[in-house]
Amino acid sequence: GRVMTATEIRSTDRYWHVRQHDKSKKIYPDMYKENSVGILWNTMAQFQTWFGNAPYLPYGIQLLPITPASEFRDQPDWVREMYRPFADACNDDSNCEDGGWSMLKLAMMASAGHRVEAAARLKNLTSDVFETAGGNGHSRSNTLWYIATRPDVENPVNLPKSDLAPGPTDEEEEDDARYELVNCGTPDTCTDAVLDTDAGGNSCRDRIVWLISVMSQSEEEACSQVGDEYPQECGECKAEVYVIRDDDKPQVSRGHCEPCTEEQCNSDLNRCPIYDRTFVCTEGPSTGGCAPHPWMPSNQCGSCCELSECKNGGVAPGDQSTVSGGEDQVDSLDSDDCPPCPHDVCHSPTTLCPVHEAPFLCTDGLSTGGCAPEPWSLGRQCSECCKLLPDC
Repeated sequence: GRVMTATEIRSTDRYWHVRQHDKSKKIYPDMYKENSVGILWNTMAQFQTWFGNAPYLPYGIQLLPITPASEFRDQPDWVREMYRPFADACNDDSNCEDGGWSMLKLAMMASAGHRVEAAARLKNLTSDVFETAGGNGHSRSNTLWYIATRPDVENPVNLPKSDLAPGPTDEEEEDDARYELVNCGTPDTCTDAVLDTDAGGNSCRDRIVWLISVMSQSEEEACSQVGDEYPQECGECKAEVYVIRDDDKPQVSRGHCEPCTEEQCNSDLNRCPIYDRTFVCTEGPSTGGCAPHPWMPSNQCGSCCELSECKNGGVAPGDQSTVSGGEDQVDSLDSDDCPPCPHDVCHSPTTLCPVHEAPFLCTDGLSTGGCAPEPWSLGRQCSECCKLLPDC
């Protein structure tokens, strides 16, 4: 157990906790400006998560959970670098507190040298926060213990003004903890009678709402999961989104997501891989999240669009939150050595490149499966490559 814990702490500190100021600990190219990695591929690091691209999420997901081991995992030099961008991102978005992620920010505030301020703000968090995606598994007492036991910091991090302002009181918070579930998008079969059916001690409705509110699943995902787990009791509420065409290739119905507009295709939303998860959330706490099927309107995602028709899409110029490849990349955009990928490669489960951001796929060599924004320079690292196209 000690060896496994030490291995996890070491790898987390090296690959997921990014230092920008200590060159001896920096392993990513200079163009990667963030202090945390949300998704790490073989040859690509992304500052986002599968369930959203709000900038506080890649920090929060690397801090879960807060336990006694956290003080060994979260090194002081990293906390000092990451706290300000994490706090700014959280303070600028009310979903950070509503979703429980601000609790993690307060733990880092204490680690950065501000125990009193962190404890004062923790008292103002509503109890609902500890039953959400970011706060689930924690408690107010556990968090207060962690804050109170942080060691003194010789030079505390300067806090943004929003951190010093008093937090909201319980009376000022709206009671929106209960998700209003209607019919799982299947009104003909998913009636109130079905939703209120007992399924192993809890109703179908309660199980679905718990997955949405606590596990941050979309309504469709939650309804489908509960329908699979309790087919006799809750199966009538399962949302079916896949259809099979004549070529036996599964296609996703766009029942709830219109094709993305040109503006959306060329925005920061366009980071989902070509093989699946091409449905991107465009509004709500899960904005930027990629899903294999349409998002259903919920308190996590209010609207969505589908990216597969982004013929000339790409991340907005100047975006540097994704870094791909390494020494074998070249500056030229000449893709003669990387021809268009064949159909079977495009739709292979191992092809997970975000086609509009890093479409050049290494198909043979040490970097097989690696994704790059520019053609690979063929060699030992990558001897063959191809380019993923939106209409592959």
